[in-house]
Amino acid sequence: MAGPDGTSNKTFVGEMLDVELEDRLAGTLAATIAARDGAAVLRAHQVRPTWHVVEMAAGINGSRPPAGTSIWIA
Repeated sequence: MAGPDGTSNKTFVGEMLDVELEDRLAGTLAATIAARDGAAVLRAHQVRPTWHVVEMAAGINGSRPPAGTSIWIA
């Protein structure tokens, strides 16, 4: 089992995107997608958007049903 993943606001996100700490959310979310299959735990400072990304990725790959459906997608 994989250990915790500490991608949240990390220096490598800033270095990869050449952004300061306050602009690292998108990079952190991208790293969350990349790490989710092998991570037992994801660390996040911005919990809600990180959780939404994980849930959306699971829905897109078919491992999670929608929280609710509309008639047009049911």
